[in-house]
Order: sequence, then C-alpha cells, then structure tokens
Amino acid sequence: MADAHAAASPVPVDRVPWPTVFTYGVPAVGAGYMYLLIGLYVMKFSTDVLLISPLVMGLIFSASRVWDAVSDPLVGYLSDRTRSRFGRRRTWMAASILPISATFVMIFAPPTGLTGRSPSSASTR
Repeated sequence: MADAHAAASPVPVDRVPWPTVFTYGVPAVGAGYMYLLIGLYVMKFSTDVLLISPLVMGLIFSASRVWDAVSDPLVGYLSDRTRSRFGRRRTWMAASILPISATFVMIFAPPTGLTGRSPSSASTR
C-alpha cells in the first residue's frame, strides 16, 4: 500500500526563472515586428504597384495562414525525426536557404508584365 501511494506522489518540477524566460522571449518581439512590417509592405506593394485587388490579397494572406496550419506541424514532425550529423534543425535550415531567397526575390521583383501600369507610364515615373 505504501508503494502505491509513493508512485502517485507528484514529481518535483524545476521551474525556469522568469528573467531567463524573458531573455529568451525578447527576440520574438523584434521578429514579430519584422514579419508585420514585411507583411504590411507586401500588401501595400501588391495593391498600389501591382494593382491587385485588396480582396484577392486578403484571400492570398488567408490561404497562407491555412497552409501554415497544415505545414507547420508536418515540418515539425519531420524535423523532430531527422537524424543528421549536423543535428535535427540545421539540415532543414540549410535546405531552406535557396527556396526562401528565391521567394523574397519573386515577391519584391515581379515580372514587368504583372504590374498594373503600362510600360510607357512606368518609364516616365
């Protein structure tokens, strides 16, 4: 009976001090601002320069959030099970360099045919 009671007793938990949690969380504020500013600039650039409807841009942003909801757990699952001499995360970070770089170029340097203005009005600007 004493053994059953001992097995049910709570396990002591080492708590992380709040200054440590705070110092790990502070960089997330800067990253959040960066993503917010990039998102706002993409929206303004797409609606003002490319003349894409705000409704369409809203749908694109919504679709990206739905994609995140599906892909983030999947990538986390794959990353957790990756075995590499470089570690679980570094392999994925290295593999993402080229696709992310290409994506930024495609977002901010669209083909001239996608601008909402005629080529003659763009050259007089």
